[in-house]
This record gives sequence, structure tokens and C-alpha cells, in this order.
Amino acid sequence: MEFMPALPTAQSVTANLNHEMTGTVIDDATQRMAETLAETSDGAIDITVHSRGEMGRERDMFDLMQADAIEMGVTGSVIVSAMAPEYGVLDSPLTAHVLVKTQRAISGCGAGCASIAPEP
Repeated sequence: MEFMPALPTAQSVTANLNHEMTGTVIDDATQRMAETLAETSDGAIDITVHSRGEMGRERDMFDLMQADAIEMGVTGSVIVSAMAPEYGVLDSPLTAHVLVKTQRAISGCGAGCASIAPEP
């Protein structure tokens, strides 16, 4: 008699994702992520997006995530960098400057791309 190894079985996952960025690209992205995960997992992954901060403001949300009361959250870097200072680099003015130039380049600036290239 030959034994076959046990195959992993999928479990259902239900999660709450909270943020306060209603009507932004972050809101759109979290909604699309939840829809895509539900579709590709045949409903095994169910994420409920709370986009108006229904589960708390940023600081409250961070505390609730640490207490496992909220599974997922989107927050700004200020709160995260208070707990992990290395994330403070995300608030650097240079970073913002480079991100603006990158965004322009990605959005198809055409012949003007050379004028927005970051300086070495």
C-alpha cells in the first residue's frame, strides 16, 4: 500500500481593513485588492474595507491592530515611524520630490521627461 502526502487545504480568511482615505487612490486600491482576493480565492478570502475610519482613527487603528482587533490597516508613515524610526525616511522632502517626478514620468510626460529626471 502506498501512502500519499497530505495536501494542504485552504482555509477561509475573513479580515477587516480600516483606513481614513475615502475617495483616494488608496481607497480604490484597497477595494480592488479585496475584490481581486475574493475572486481569485473563490471567496475563501473575504476582506471588508472600512474606508471612512469606522474602526478608529489612525492612532486608534494602530493600537487595535497591535491588539489583533483589526487585521489590516492603512496609515501614514508618521504613526509607523513613531514605533519604528527607520520608517521616518518616508517623510523626507527629498523622497517627496523624487516621488513627484516619478509620478509625472509614469503618467506619460512625453518629450518633457528629460526635464524632470532626478539630478544625480
